[in-house]
Amino acid sequence: MSSGEQLLRDARMIALAAGLLAAPLATAQNTWTGGGDGTNWFNGANWSDGVPVAASTVSIGTGNIILTNATPELASFTMTGGKLTFRGWETALVATEMSIGGELTHLPTLATAVDPVSGQWVPEHRIWLKGSNIAVTATGKLNADFMGYRLNAGPGRATSSYGGARADRRLAQDQPCRVRHDL
Repeated sequence: MSSGEQLLRDARMIALAAGLLAAPLATAQNTWTGGGDGTNWFNGANWSDGVPVAASTVSIGTGNIILTNATPELASFTMTGGKLTFRGWETALVATEMSIGGELTHLPTLATAVDPVSGQWVPEHRIWLKGSNIAVTATGKLNADFMGYRLNAGPGRATSSYGGARADRRLAQDQPCRVRHDL
């Protein structure tokens, strides 16, 4: 083999190796089983493949799950049933692709004190979705009814023990949601 042929062969091998290293690794489906404590997102025993890591493909079909911190950036998140409750203001579900067919909610805001530095009331919890393609299916629901304002404050205060506004109707695919502030 000539030195030119050897050089060409070596270049092809380097290009092949570089392409393999640059290719995204396929991730197996990681499914919520609830086999640990049954509620904590970050308990590895609740998942078929441990706590989801960056680029994971995640699915939830049933369960009552509590999310207490931001997730790593998932490749995809599919929820066909169950309930995912956000706890904390910085808690976020992060995925490139999301399909919500269950219920997403957050804990009610019970704080009544204001921030001593800013003098403003600071909410405690929210539903925070970060992704490129987020779909809410016909069975999906984003439920923050009466949980967005401090106790006895906000537009819904007259009809709720928590205060806050409520969504006008259940979210369904391709239908906008209107928040009512006239309660």
